[in-house]
Amino acid sequence: MTSRKNFVPPADGAFLEWVKNLLAYTAAHATAWNIPPEEITELQTLLTIFEEAYEKVQNPNRGKADTGAKNDARHALEQQVRWFINARIRYNPKVSPEDLDHMNLPRHDATPTPHPRPTTYPEYEVRIKGFRLLEVAFWDAGVRSKGKPAGIQGAKLCWGVFDEAPKNPEALPHSVFATRSPYILEFQEEDRGKRVWFSLCWENSKREQGPWGLMMQALIP
Repeated sequence: MTSRKNFVPPADGAFLEWVKNLLAYTAAHATAWNIPPEEITELQTLLTIFEEAYEKVQNPNRGKADTGAKNDARHALEQQVRWFINARIRYNPKVSPEDLDHMNLPRHDATPTPHPRPTTYPEYEVRIKGFRLLEVAFWDAGVRSKGKPAGIQGAKLCWGVFDEAPKNPEALPHSVFATRSPYILEFQEEDRGKRVWFSLCWENSKREQGPWGLMMQALIP
């Protein structure tokens, strides 16, 4: 039986095949399990990006950029897969223990741990990581140790390129779900020198959101 703690294969090749199996099985049961089709599509897109990046690093003449792109693609895919498993599969009453076995996922306790809606917000800082790269490090407001609060799946990180501050975080057009801090964002060449605005909020495994953190700005390097 798959271990609860180590169900995600560490090796890239094994991880790729594991996600392929997971998505194929989930897609075949999506209607019966009430899984939104757009979430399957999002995962398939991330899987394609990772598979292409993984194939490039099999070339003996690969460069550091190829390896970096593969690592970034795996990180993005793994984050979304972990959220998907927790939110749509693990405690879905229509998913049987045998289904979990087919997907190489651990069987869970009969009674899930309750994860209430977040009541705190993330504090964060934005740092330059290179040309067109900004790193967003986040932690729970007022807590010295930099980590997620108990019961929190991750942070919804929103951003938008504007000359002036938007009226509220909901006006920020781009977002990503980050389960680990820091998170690195890459921008387009034509956005260099422009002002980008950020805000974050915590989300639990049901994707229930907590209050928004303060809006901050940075210049795209």
